[in-house]
Amino acid sequence: MTEAEALLIHGALYRSRAGLRFHSTPSSGEGNPVSMVFAGLKSNGVSIYCDDAPILHFDLDGRWTRAYFDESHYLRSWDGSIERVDRRREASGLDLPRRRLDEDEAAVVENRVERLVQFLRDALTQNNRVTWIAPPQDGRTQPWERDQLLGFLDRVLAFDSQARAESARAYQRAYPRRPEPPPELRVATALPILAIADPNRFQDHLDQLEAFWSARLEAIRTLALMVGSDVTDAPPHLAGLLAILNQRPWSRGRAVHLVFDADSQALNWFDPTDLIAAHPDRANPPARLHWPLERIDRISVLKSSDIPISLNAKLNDLDALARLDALIHPGSPLARLDSRDRIACWTSRPEWDAELRHALATRRERIRSLGWLARCVHYPLGTDDRE
Repeated sequence: MTEAEALLIHGALYRSRAGLRFHSTPSSGEGNPVSMVFAGLKSNGVSIYCDDAPILHFDLDGRWTRAYFDESHYLRSWDGSIERVDRRREASGLDLPRRRLDEDEAAVVENRVERLVQFLRDALTQNNRVTWIAPPQDGRTQPWERDQLLGFLDRVLAFDSQARAESARAYQRAYPRRPEPPPELRVATALPILAIADPNRFQDHLDQLEAFWSARLEAIRTLALMVGSDVTDAPPHLAGLLAILNQRPWSRGRAVHLVFDADSQALNWFDPTDLIAAHPDRANPPARLHWPLERIDRISVLKSSDIPISLNAKLNDLDALARLDALIHPGSPLARLDSRDRIACWTSRPEWDAELRHALATRRERIRSLGWLARCVHYPLGTDDRE
């Protein structure tokens, strides 16, 4: 059974599903034979599987976010850049070398996606080429009708080179500096927001975010407020930004994570109890604090509230593991973390990722041996889970 066949039957993640069974076995837009295609609509996007491969994932606006061709994964960032991720079996485990494509290489991938989508659209408009297969009727899933799928494919094809260029410009307007959330927040359902101290500029930033994200805001579940050097006053600025954010209809009911940059002045004064006291009208406090591991000296202040903590360790060189090693001892401030907290580690260097994963395994054992409750979590380089 191919992935396409399995998802049509068992793909409960997709609220609307459809299968396209080809009467013969034509070559896809990629030149590969294909017998069945699965198309599924879920809360935050659309997936298309051609047998086992190629595979395409899109957001609700028709922008592709992930693709799988020739045993390589391609990730498309919101700014339009594309990265290629390969899978290699090493003695230490699975390695995932990753690199950003140059402009010419990116154009090749964009063309491959467009050809495959055009192939599927042509097949749908020629009734003698495919048989439409509905998913099993289980009371939760509904068939994705032909006209609805055609409309979505047209939306994808409308996102041509000119539209992609405009989208990249819109991203630049929305984000005057590129946000770098921790890997656990690099997902399609998390929205990065820059903490800009001036209320008017912050309102403008939110307006630009709405223009850029448009229909995708419906799929957002988490708001990542990136606290950098711009927020200087304790605690009025931060509390005021949260109040402004809470006025936006799309923010209500969403979990808010506060992400503190390593160079943020707020690292010196932030106190979660002050934040909650300054903003009592918020229904809920922030869902999680993301804090640099090197500023663990303020752990007692952070633990003065009941907000879960992620101590983030971006390791630019493997010698930085010594910072974590120095903290794994009886009486360490890490002992104050509880089971909802975590120590999150990743590296900025692809060639070190497999080594880091292996090195962290021994740290986890040492943490467990001390009876600490916090988890030590490794994130692959540039985690970007578009599911």
